[in-house]
Amino acid sequence: MPSEERRIYWDSCVILHYIEGTPEWLPTLERLLANSADPDSSVELITSTLAIAEVAYTEAEKQQLNWSAEAAMAIERFWSSRAILLAEPYEAIAVEARRIVRASKIEGWSIQPSDAIHLATAKHLGAVVVHTMDKKMLRADGRMPFPITTPDLLWSTAGSAASVQMPLPSDGTIAAEAEG
Repeated sequence: MPSEERRIYWDSCVILHYIEGTPEWLPTLERLLANSADPDSSVELITSTLAIAEVAYTEAEKQQLNWSAEAAMAIERFWSSRAILLAEPYEAIAVEARRIVRASKIEGWSIQPSDAIHLATAKHLGAVVVHTMDKKMLRADGRMPFPITTPDLLWSTAGSAASVQMPLPSDGTIAAEAEG
């Protein structure tokens, strides 16, 4: 991979839209995944291991309370494919997430602790952008050191970020190391 990496952080809802094949988002998400898989690309897609628990069922299953073996298999296939790098939360991320939750309440825009964990993880890993469709998380745009936006291809082909050098274990999980 080239030395200047562009880490794009995906919120859980982005992964869910990919798994569900949402027509509005699928072409963009497939292209971002392809760019990330290309060894000549500087794009890395990342998320927190928290997303594994959050992506437990599809929207159709939730709405209809009709649990599908196909949906469960699609979710499992996504996570087992290692299409996206996983970061394990650690204490410094939890402390930053708490700061984000408190600031959001004080400033009147309010964010859920799980979303704050995603934002803190993205910050600690040097993400250049966070992709989400979550309206509450989108309200945090401009309050973090990176844009928070709906998925687009801009960040996979342009922009720049400071290179974040971190050893990655062979299983694709980003080691839970405190950053300085």
